[in-house]
Amino acid sequence: MMLPIQFDRPGWLLLLFLIVPVLYLAWGGLTRTGSRSRAIASTSTRCIVVALLAVAIAKPVWKKTGEGVTVIAVLDRSQSIPRNLQDQAVSTLQNWTSPEHRGENNRLAVISVAKDAVIGSMPSELTMFEPAANDPVGSATNLAKGVQLALALLPKDTASRIVVISDGNETDGLVQSTANLAKANGVPIDVLPLHYEHVNEVMIERVIVPSQTRIGQSIPIRIILRSVGSSSGTLHLLQNEIEIDISQEEQGTGLPLRLKSGVNAIVFDIPIVQSGPQIFEAMWVPEQGSDTITANNTGLGVSFVSQGGLILLVTQNEVATAPLQETLESSGLKVELRKPQEIPRSSIGFSAFDAVILADIPRWSIDDLQEQNLYTFVHDVGGGLIITGGPNSFGAGGWIGSKLEQAMPLKCEPPQTRQLPQGALALIMHSCEMPEGNYWGQRMASAAIESLSELDYIGIIEYDWNGGYGTLNNSGWTLPMQLAGDKVAAMDAINSLVFGDMQDFESPMQLALDGLKDLSAAQRHVIIITDGDPAGPSQGLLEAYRSAEVTVSTVMVGGHGSAMDQQKMQGIATVTGGRFYMVNDPNLLPSIFIKEAQLNSRSLMQEGNTWDVKIQQSISGPVSEIQSVPQVNGYIVTGSKGGLAQTPWVVPVVDGDDPLLAWWHFGLGKSVAFTSDLGDRWATQWPNWSAFQEFWEATARWAMRGASPPNMMVMSKIEGGRGIVDIEAVDDEASFLNFMQSKAVVINPAGEAQPLTLQQTGPGRYHAEFDAEEAGAWLVNIAFQDAKGEMTGRIPTAIAVPYAQEYASTSANGALLHNLANSTGGRILSLSDVEFIDLFDGDNLEVPQSPQPIWDLLAILAASILIIDVAIRRLWIDKKSMQSMLAPVGKVSSVSVDALRKVHKSVERNVTTAEETKSEAVSLKEEEPSPTKKKIENRDDNLSQLLKNKRKRSGEGDDV
Repeated sequence: MMLPIQFDRPGWLLLLFLIVPVLYLAWGGLTRTGSRSRAIASTSTRCIVVALLAVAIAKPVWKKTGEGVTVIAVLDRSQSIPRNLQDQAVSTLQNWTSPEHRGENNRLAVISVAKDAVIGSMPSELTMFEPAANDPVGSATNLAKGVQLALALLPKDTASRIVVISDGNETDGLVQSTANLAKANGVPIDVLPLHYEHVNEVMIERVIVPSQTRIGQSIPIRIILRSVGSSSGTLHLLQNEIEIDISQEEQGTGLPLRLKSGVNAIVFDIPIVQSGPQIFEAMWVPEQGSDTITANNTGLGVSFVSQGGLILLVTQNEVATAPLQETLESSGLKVELRKPQEIPRSSIGFSAFDAVILADIPRWSIDDLQEQNLYTFVHDVGGGLIITGGPNSFGAGGWIGSKLEQAMPLKCEPPQTRQLPQGALALIMHSCEMPEGNYWGQRMASAAIESLSELDYIGIIEYDWNGGYGTLNNSGWTLPMQLAGDKVAAMDAINSLVFGDMQDFESPMQLALDGLKDLSAAQRHVIIITDGDPAGPSQGLLEAYRSAEVTVSTVMVGGHGSAMDQQKMQGIATVTGGRFYMVNDPNLLPSIFIKEAQLNSRSLMQEGNTWDVKIQQSISGPVSEIQSVPQVNGYIVTGSKGGLAQTPWVVPVVDGDDPLLAWWHFGLGKSVAFTSDLGDRWATQWPNWSAFQEFWEATARWAMRGASPPNMMVMSKIEGGRGIVDIEAVDDEASFLNFMQSKAVVINPAGEAQPLTLQQTGPGRYHAEFDAEEAGAWLVNIAFQDAKGEMTGRIPTAIAVPYAQEYASTSANGALLHNLANSTGGRILSLSDVEFIDLFDGDNLEVPQSPQPIWDLLAILAASILIIDVAIRRLWIDKKSMQSMLAPVGKVSSVSVDALRKVHKSVERNVTTAEETKSEAVSLKEEEPSPTKKKIENRDDNLSQLLKNKRKRSGEGDDV
């Protein structure tokens, strides 16, 4: 039997032998004191101290045996399980884990799992079985994460078991590998399979199209459908969101079909009449009652139609961009005009173009997804980006701190050496009563702050129920008005926002006015985000705003604001000279805040004068052959980025040189910035310049990416949640191309890129795989490079994931769950069990022993006993003293008086002897008594007084 105490460093127990010399030395020293009991007590305490210290140094550990059972339930909340079956499982588990069935010292914890694992409740005797309040995303199942989290929650003082409630259809992770960890820790996994089977189900498994094709060809579109049982419905096919007529009847565009049980393949030949990416979408519309899951009734396929020299020109003023468009088209380049809101919102959409030109486009005219995909188009796909100036471009257009500014060859933030007017912005953040309101509130505030200059002022006001110092009716400064600087403090303040439900606008607007009115800023502005229900400000406060020239813009979102609330918020903006926004789509909010935060857009515009352009040395780039350029009448002030960015054209000013033209390589792509406009306002001399066409054609061709090699064949597909890409490469003489230098990336539907590694698997053959779990189109771009690293060509391909793999399940995977239980020694439970299942049964469970170190307690005890040892040596009371203390008071007094008398007589004899032996020479002054005699007399008087006092206390009176 294992002892309850073990030692981490048992070798130190040899110190116990020190007790022998301690016994010898202590006993020998104390026996000379004459008190045997004192010697025994002191020696014993010293031995105990030595023993305790020796044991403490050996690090003793007390093995405490646990009590009770902890059950951690891992509840599958993915969307593959029918909701009614999930509700039945929750009800059953609530019964099995109710307090009357739990027993003493038993604990329960609940974890909800789908794509991620979320803790619903920690292990406790008071926990009731309930799913997590915030269920994880249900489009995937990762049981491994749930079991891993359960293992992390296991307590050390009870036996434990894990219960997995699931259909067993895992799409991510490997739960069996995690189960091996549970087995190694002696934790069984019970399983409760949630059995179901869809008897009527149709899904589109795949839409197979050629990866690349040409205009004029007819390509086969192969649609694979899987049906559980026979089913009827109509199949529709769309090309770039336009439906194709595949009907064999006069009415309708869809093809009615009767599907057999199993796999059904349908093939159509579709002619290609336009260039660019062709997205084919197949849709199955079932008859009533012949289908269960509608999310898997669509399929996607993408084919790239090669075209060269296509440029996307984004403009808000077609008249202003007409000279550039005509110049490029006359140079043999193709130009497609679009407005900002028509910019592609996917990486597939950008793949049709070789370069994008943003002509005086502000940041607030596009959303975050468009900006992300444009950034990826340049950095990861190798596309070209050209940005031209105007009143709404660069810093004046809100591009400071943006994602796309990273791709620009200059800084939108002007250098600090330029003495430009400052702006001041106050944000009043009211609660946003809409889905994910707090997230959007923080996103809006951060978007506004990111677009500010470092020299602008920023402050944030919100409502806090707790109030506090410096608040006005519970409204206060979360971020006191201060310079934006590096914006770290501002971002920290945004993350701490609580979005309290403000009662009125009078208090926060008064605080904002007090913080702004004394600042020496060129423009002072307030933005209010609200649902509109707080009481409005007084007319006097609005007049104070107008007198102080502080503007207010109001943004009203969601909530329960009425028509009167809307009129109130619009009135605040109108009276103070601001703007009013009524927003229903939260995706528009960041753009609105960026626009409203542009405090000094006019100060960044240099106009009203004529400036010469200085040409600096440039040995490469798009304009290395141009030796002189016309003057400009205006431009946007920006800063040099330095490093690899080149600035061949600048405008000389007193504070330095302002960039006019800059370029650089960014990732796989190239970027060019021209800070003046296209000739309608500032560069009015340029359209008539003899080298105008040469300049813009050279710039566009330099920025455009390389064409796709005609001798490359790429094949892509999706299998088991994995994207698979295969490439076959040959040269012009049909010889295999081996050991090619390439850089490949895969871009997910959100526009985020990640590197992709191509491995050569044979002569001229290359292979790559990646996880493709998110639904949507995944773009794969392979760029080929020469020995210098320059991109010589690229191949795009796409893999479409029409729906999450979760929706491909038509029945439960009971085999996986059975293996899970059998491999860990767990039980297989069932919802159909009529008898009560004791989940807290502790039989055959390993009872853990929790180690508790006790060396510190022994050390404290040794120190305490050491104090006792000191007391024994200094304050010991022997037997004789004890008897004296316990004797009656009268007897003690009598003995004491007798002792005093004896002392008195002895003193007298000593004095007489001393007087007789004195020399006559010493007694020169006989009239004076000797000092010795005087001391004796004083002592005698003192003794007499003591005896007198003694008698009084003992009742003997004054009689001696």
